[in-house]
Amino acid sequence: MSRSSPTAGQIRKFLDLLEQHGVTRENFQKRLSSAALADLFNPAADLEDYEAWRLALKLGIVMPDVFTIPVDYGLSPAQMIELGHYDGPYGHEDRVSFEGKGKVEFEARYFHFAERKPNAEVFEAMVTADARNQWSPAGVEHLLSFGIKYPHEQRKFKVVALANPVPVRENEQLGSSISYFSLGMSGPKYDSGRQRVFCSEYYSETGFNLRFWEPNIRFLAVRKPRVA
Repeated sequence: MSRSSPTAGQIRKFLDLLEQHGVTRENFQKRLSSAALADLFNPAADLEDYEAWRLALKLGIVMPDVFTIPVDYGLSPAQMIELGHYDGPYGHEDRVSFEGKGKVEFEARYFHFAERKPNAEVFEAMVTADARNQWSPAGVEHLLSFGIKYPHEQRKFKVVALANPVPVRENEQLGSSISYFSLGMSGPKYDSGRQRVFCSEYYSETGFNLRFWEPNIRFLAVRKPRVA
């Protein structure tokens, strides 16, 4: 072996990496036959832009614990949905609305739980996570802006914006007024593989409070960056 060849230690590390990812003999042969692997080892290849490589391989970027979402309140919900390039928005998206002015950048993060949670417990976890710089449930404008900047994330799992429950509609039934509360949700549709969709769901106040979520959900929380 020449002095310019990989060392025994480097080869062992490469084999350990294959084992960690569960690469089979068939998968290894498939990658050996791929032109992409040859390009990876091309001395002229630029490996500095790690996120670009992950996106090209359809792996998505590695999200930091806290990231940013720019919200342009000059855009309508329909424009945000169009810029998000969803495979198929469905479910009350024509009723989505929000208020705000100008362009605002928010800090954001996920909340994720290992067991089923009702809305009330999700809210509590968000607002008590950081007493000095409180998180709040994201609104639909944050979710749609998130979809513009990080569309790959919504192909991995459902992302939910609970927002603050605000009445969006009232019906008169037998002389009584019934308020309906909204939330936004985006991600892969259950019956469509990795198809990415956006929807807005509506509940009565009781139904909203009793809504339970499965463990695979990511809840989006936001806050304005703290000024030093």
